[in-house]
Amino acid sequence: AGVKHVVYTSSPAPKPWPENAILNSHYWTEQALAASPMGWTVLRNNIYAEIILLGLANALKSGTLYTATAGAGRNYVTREDCAGAAVGALVDGFDGRRILEVSGPAPVTQDQIAAWVGAIAGKPLAHVPIPAAALREAMVGAGLPTHYADALVGFDVDAAEGFHATTTPTVANLTGRAPTSVEDFLAANAAAIKAMA
Repeated sequence: AGVKHVVYTSSPAPKPWPENAILNSHYWTEQALAASPMGWTVLRNNIYAEIILLGLANALKSGTLYTATAGAGRNYVTREDCAGAAVGALVDGFDGRRILEVSGPAPVTQDQIAAWVGAIAGKPLAHVPIPAAALREAMVGAGLPTHYADALVGFDVDAAEGFHATTTPTVANLTGRAPTSVEDFLAANAAAIKAMA
């Protein structure tokens, strides 16, 4: 079709993993790009900060945030910062091949998130690390489709292994501004968090 350069949004640490449709599809898409004659930019977006909000209602009701991250840090990035980075990559004129990790300003732990959310909500929230298998069982037991539970638990396992703790200047380099911190993101969503409490 005459396309000379592709900008592709991927995930942190993509790998061939049939049980995890997200990481598996990103891995094979990156492989297809590498095998093509085109130039490409792969933007490996870290875990979106917006995902934090998805599990907060149940966590705030129970007072407990369960994860399988084993206390490891995760460098969440907002979708807005990812969109800005993608625009920057589309217009910067680069025509070679590159992989850019897209991260927030610093990794944060689930203990930190629980403390920030608890302070915003006005009620205590404790983070309790549990094994990945137990987290998956709880998610499926709560009605989450198995493929979605597998993806979320897979992300926690990757975080526990350190794959989500990378800090890069990609957002600043491509947008000219620093990425949003998790603490600032949560503060900006304080009304939604309070409504969940």
